[in-house]
Amino acid sequence: MASPEPETRRKQRVHTATVPRIDVTGQFNEYNASDIENRKIMRKREAVLVRWNTDESHFYQEEFGKFYRKIKLDRDLLNYKYDWTNKDCHSQCFRVIAQSLQSSRSGKLEDVDYFIEPLHKNQEHTIGFGKYDDTYTPPARRIRITRNITFDKNDVIPVYSDLPGETLENLEIPDNFVYEYSNVNFVDKSQESDLVKAMELAQQEENLIKCNCHSGDNVVPCYENKKCPCYKMNKMLRNFQFHIKDRSRCEFSSFKPIILAKHTDVMFDNIGFSCSEMCACAGKCTNNALFLANKNIFPLEIYRQNPHVGFNIRSSVPIPAGTPFKTFTGEIRESVNVSDEDLDYAFKVWQHDETRIPVDLKDMKFTGEYKRLLLELFQRDFFICPTTYGNVGRTAGHSCVPNVEILRVYQKSVSPAHINLIMVAREDIIPGTPLTIDYGAEFAERLKDVCQCGTFACSNSKDKELFSELKWVDLAPCVAKLHEVKFEKYRETVMDVINQEEIAHRAKRRRLQAH
Repeated sequence: MASPEPETRRKQRVHTATVPRIDVTGQFNEYNASDIENRKIMRKREAVLVRWNTDESHFYQEEFGKFYRKIKLDRDLLNYKYDWTNKDCHSQCFRVIAQSLQSSRSGKLEDVDYFIEPLHKNQEHTIGFGKYDDTYTPPARRIRITRNITFDKNDVIPVYSDLPGETLENLEIPDNFVYEYSNVNFVDKSQESDLVKAMELAQQEENLIKCNCHSGDNVVPCYENKKCPCYKMNKMLRNFQFHIKDRSRCEFSSFKPIILAKHTDVMFDNIGFSCSEMCACAGKCTNNALFLANKNIFPLEIYRQNPHVGFNIRSSVPIPAGTPFKTFTGEIRESVNVSDEDLDYAFKVWQHDETRIPVDLKDMKFTGEYKRLLLELFQRDFFICPTTYGNVGRTAGHSCVPNVEILRVYQKSVSPAHINLIMVAREDIIPGTPLTIDYGAEFAERLKDVCQCGTFACSNSKDKELFSELKWVDLAPCVAKLHEVKFEKYRETVMDVINQEEIAHRAKRRRLQAH
């Protein structure tokens, strides 16, 4: 794996958004100024052995309590309805997951009928499905590599190693894990001059898409303002989606869940446009699909338990279906500047022969120079590459049945440099469940006989022959059953206990008031 820091040091970074101020903790400056080997030494020095209660129900109860208080006390989240039991969208989520699974196996999209509405209740293949529960329970002794990989007190993400037989003495820190952490993309001016030029031209009034919306509300209602330029562009991109009869196109707003209508061309068909820090609302509005992700409200943990699959992520609170809970960041590069090593982490955000241009440039009031440059850029391929610089998104593992989708959201303008990636929950994600994405067909083919994702439809599962023959109408109940198994366990061990304690607390308070 390439060594990131020497390469990073030569870069002339131009960030695509204002880098937020962080409440720094730890050796932030020293770490970022160090080379690969010294970063690894710093991580090893910080590592400690910790004890962990393998009955995590109490841990999850505490985490949910802290999370719930946090969102209730944040005035920016007054309009956010946190609902991870919304059964209205479950059927569609399970259907899309099942359809994508079938088409990825058969390679025949025509096998999937988009227009069949009933979710069949065939339970034949769901008997004993509890064995596929993939919620992770750590061992009683863990090595905490770092208390906080982000160095930001307001975005704490600890990292643990749970590898069997690993000790503080033989602890190994991979080269590819000592990247520089950031929640903002950047472009290297010395390497991507055309992208930088697009960013500069987009600052001109004719090319910049921003709004002048304002109100007395804590969060400006841009999504409800039909005259908001950013909302109008967002709506234009929504109309760009392939429409299926009797199904709503997915919406990109600050608080509504992003529920996919179909499983094909997901990333290149479902696109949003958000307000930004350049707007009068400063992006603090209802037309910002990055709003919740940038709030960093969902507590995450990075861990590794298997040396063959690297690190993974889990959340300690439920993430509702359709929630954009995190961004996926890195360096935006043209494909010719992405090495084979980088491809293991890079995410393609623009592909000239598959990506439809999201806007008709003839209808835009852009300058001629900017339009010509956009047309040139649209003929190339671009990636967001997090090898040396990125955030927790790069740690999401691969799965044959992923629970996270990565979608594109533009801000300020529509060049490849203005693309953001958001990580969206494909279904309700129960605490402890690994957060996984689809690494793509080529990667899946490499893993076909060695994949260790552990899902019921894993290409390397002992039951793969059974599930590979099923149609989506039979796979959907399997997805639903697994969700039910994990949901019920969490409800009984965590939520019911919290509710009982709350009832007892209220009763005690009433007795004290009566006296």
